[in-house]
Amino acid sequence: MTLQVHYSLYHKFMDSRSYIPLARKYRPQFFSELRGQDTLTSVLTNGIKKDRLPPAFVLTGTRGIGKTTSARLFARALNCTQRLGDSVEPCGACENCQAISQGRHMDVIEMDAASHTGVDDIREIIDASQYRAVSAKYKVYIIDEVHMLSKSAFNALLKTLEEPPKNVKFLFATTEIKKVPQTVISRCMRFDLKPFNQVDLVALLTQVCEKEQAQVEKSALELIARSAQGSARDGLSILDQALTTGEGPVTIDRVADMLGLMDRHPLVDLWDAVLRGDVQMALKLYRKAFEQGADPVAIFSDLLLHTHCMSCWKIGVEPEVVYFSDDDLKQVCRDKVAELSVPTLTRIWQVLQKGTQEIRESSYAFEAGEMVLIRACYLSPVPGLEDLLKDVSNSEKKHSNTPSLASGKDSDTHVGPSLQTTEPDPRLPPLSKTTQESPKGTADPSSFPDIVALLTEKREPLLAMEVKRFVHLNRFEPGVLKVSLAPGASSDLCARLGAFLSETTSRVWRVHVLDDIGEPTLESQESQAREKQMSEIKESRQVAEVLSYFPGAEIKKIEERKAS
Repeated sequence: MTLQVHYSLYHKFMDSRSYIPLARKYRPQFFSELRGQDTLTSVLTNGIKKDRLPPAFVLTGTRGIGKTTSARLFARALNCTQRLGDSVEPCGACENCQAISQGRHMDVIEMDAASHTGVDDIREIIDASQYRAVSAKYKVYIIDEVHMLSKSAFNALLKTLEEPPKNVKFLFATTEIKKVPQTVISRCMRFDLKPFNQVDLVALLTQVCEKEQAQVEKSALELIARSAQGSARDGLSILDQALTTGEGPVTIDRVADMLGLMDRHPLVDLWDAVLRGDVQMALKLYRKAFEQGADPVAIFSDLLLHTHCMSCWKIGVEPEVVYFSDDDLKQVCRDKVAELSVPTLTRIWQVLQKGTQEIRESSYAFEAGEMVLIRACYLSPVPGLEDLLKDVSNSEKKHSNTPSLASGKDSDTHVGPSLQTTEPDPRLPPLSKTTQESPKGTADPSSFPDIVALLTEKREPLLAMEVKRFVHLNRFEPGVLKVSLAPGASSDLCARLGAFLSETTSRVWRVHVLDDIGEPTLESQESQAREKQMSEIKESRQVAEVLSYFPGAEIKKIEERKAS
């Protein structure tokens, strides 16, 4: 009798019973049906052939990838009485195979550590393991979710794992291997089972649909496989749900509505709106998807997958997860990659990744999603470091090619041997062509005090104070200032003054420094004017009469009286 006949008999037996979920109905019964776990299959089959099997195994990995199924299959292969020739495949028809499959074999004991966590439960196993198997070659203990055992239970198990009774095998399954003590792991042969890739999962779902005579679109199967996140059990459970949602073929729209996912085209439009920084459009698309039943976490998970696909295409690598089922939409997205930069894609990924976690933890998932979109829209158009460095480099090249406005090589600016021409400060922005040719709408100053008044009007109080305190005017002409500087003046004072006047007025100004001391500074002139005014006040007849009535009274300056 061939394996195919036994396989058919098994499913005929299963079909004769009440309804069974697809995840249980199509659980692998042979090593050849165990998908994606080639290393595990190879080690177990070779170990059975050569009779080189350790007393304990630990199988770890995410949910729904075949840990418990592999343990049961291994127990059947060990105890099958009708294996064909050199094959290690269980026949599926003998009493041991059927009893183990149905969970009623006396020598294959399964225990859920989540509900049997204490040392007393482990003590029962240890005591029972001292006795020989009743009807099988090996006595097998399958402990699921072994990480749930207490510390004392693990300690009680150590000695038995180190020196187990003959013909006793322990098979441990766990999703959290870090919680299992190293003293236990070191006594076991460890297998890290891999999640299913999307291609294998789609093939499995397609095979199940053919056996169930169900019509499901390929794009719908790809969406189910993507939502299963590498879990065969989750994929079959979602398919089972999809087959019961309505009559007729299962379409991708039906699956998307069932899972609360967003349609591909609006999702791409949402991603493009985030990339452009169009926050109004992004919120509009997000709210529309939410009103249609899409889950906020699912929306942002798909945005993350889309960002990953675009990033892979940007660097010339095909993504592992087939995100797009529509070839036209895929081509449109690939064409957009040329307009993007890797830093921009990385920045979007970081914002969406952190935002997805915030949405999961928030009590207001919808509102949290909107806040993440607002943040992403305002951050995505920000130029990257590479773009900023390019702009700085181009700006420096442009500045180096700009002729100096106050160069000492200009023959028109020389006024004798004592003339010193100031160079423009390299830290200041260069004067643009527009500044030289286009008026600014500000009247040109007609005197040196007008320059100080203009500085005050344009909110340059520091420069105005320095000009009043340190600048001696020698000669004032429209567009030309010839001055001398008092001790303590900053070295770039004239350059800053010339740049300000050139940027503010309708002409280019040159400020030349002379050795000859010109007029007193404006601050000195104001001080002399106040002293002269005070002297005239004291000498007036009216003030003298007032002081005669107040012996010892003093006359204070107006500024001091205002400050007091």
